[in-house]
Amino acid sequence: RYLASDKRVLYIGQGQIRDRANASERKEWGINTIEYSVLTNPEDSEKWEAYYLKLFKEDSGALPPLNLIHGKASA
Repeated sequence: RYLASDKRVLYIGQGQIRDRANASERKEWGINTIEYSVLTNPEDSEKWEAYYLKLFKEDSGALPPLNLIHGKASA
């Protein structure tokens, strides 16, 4: 999870954390903190990502503001 300085969740995802956080398009995101778990099984990664996205959506009514759906920011 990428968090802003006020602890708002900006993005929930999986992958190579350092590479993704340092991607040029993410420099403007205002990432202050990255929370992560090390998982070696891709199926576990997908399961936990889906779980955290579901929890976030149930709690807030929408996906995190910078999660992308088909290349567009979620509403």
